[in-house]
Amino acid sequence: MGTTSPTKEKKVLSLAQGVQAACILFALNTERAGIIKLAMAAGMDAVLQDQHLQAQLIEEWHAFVHATVTTGLMQHAPNAAVVEYLRQTKAMLQASMHFDAVRAERFVDESFAVYMDTLATEKQKQCPALFFQRLLHKNLHELPEKTCALIASTMAMTIATISDTLEGYAIATA
Repeated sequence: MGTTSPTKEKKVLSLAQGVQAACILFALNTERAGIIKLAMAAGMDAVLQDQHLQAQLIEEWHAFVHATVTTGLMQHAPNAAVVEYLRQTKAMLQASMHFDAVRAERFVDESFAVYMDTLATEKQKQCPALFFQRLLHKNLHELPEKTCALIASTMAMTIATISDTLEGYAIATA
């Protein structure tokens, strides 16, 4: 005799609450101290010692997380939530990275667009290679295995956590 697992009730959020939850997910996964700690654990000392590379590291991680939240919303929320979340991009970037409007637009057109294309076409496994190519102009085989493994596993966990979190909500369309 088979058993069925009980279905978990989704918490219902208004559109505004759903967008706020998405923005919180972005903020929690892009804290500067956490990104620096990840880079230290991955042995990315050369990146951390170079201000330009460190800024690029932060930007790349922000782009990856922003695309992850966006694709998570695309899978688990109405289109209105995706649109409203994307409207928050400039404000989120100004708050987290101190970008002006021009810099925020460049971020969207360049960094975010690349990760968005990769995630929206369900090529999540390509994110670590894309990350290192954009950050260091190196392929995975040119980097220490520990570095690649830690970044890849963290990216996979981030994608899963954000998707699972958003799946737990039913976001209203208005």
